[in-house]
Amino acid sequence: MSPKTKKKKSSVVQPKFDAMSADIEKRLWQVADELRANSKLRSSEYSTPVLGLIFLRYASEKFAEAEKELERKKTGRREIGPTDYQARGVIYLSEASRFENLLKLPEGSDIGKAILFIDARNLFRQVDRAHRDFTPEQIEFIANIARLYRNEKPEFGNGSEAMLKEKFPSLKYEDIAGLSKVATLQDIQAQGWSLNPGRYVGVSERPADDFDFKVKLEELNEELEMLNAEARELETRIAENIPHLLETA
Repeated sequence: MSPKTKKKKSSVVQPKFDAMSADIEKRLWQVADELRANSKLRSSEYSTPVLGLIFLRYASEKFAEAEKELERKKTGRREIGPTDYQARGVIYLSEASRFENLLKLPEGSDIGKAILFIDARNLFRQVDRAHRDFTPEQIEFIANIARLYRNEKPEFGNGSEAMLKEKFPSLKYEDIAGLSKVATLQDIQAQGWSLNPGRYVGVSERPADDFDFKVKLEELNEELEMLNAEARELETRIAENIPHLLETA
């Protein structure tokens, strides 16, 4: 470097995002302070709806960005639908469920008169002994329950029509024991403001088991023997490897 060459001082410009984040954090703390001072709710009770609104705001912004992009690429050959948003990794939001729609409501409006709870614990695909996931059909089925509740047309692109009609033959929403339940704020308050679906949907009626007890017991005994054999094999392998581990330690 030449002696005459002066090294320019690097200036670090704080991004606008940092200022926005600080402003959002400040406003959130102000709201939290107001809730603590002017409501009978504990922080653990109002944190869930507050975080839900923050997520909805984020989802609405992503939806709006995808909507603009899709409108620019629209050809007129077909209508833009939820699958177009899902293909971009964006949650499709109906107009009534978007964050900006909440802002248009008159002050004092009750936006939480009832909440739909869906217990999907019994809907899964067993991947292996320790892992489960949902098939596209099952995910669509769960989403269709919410669509029926909102009086929207269900979607059957992933083949969930049979599943949905089995539970909702008329394709009209109704509470199904063990699956879904519309709870009022009074119901939720009675449960200590718990948002665990199992507290509300109850347990589905199970038909009486029609099986031979002796056969069932033999099957369970065979399964137990297999598990015991695997356990013994594992114990043997551990015992064989411990001396080696001690030598290399």
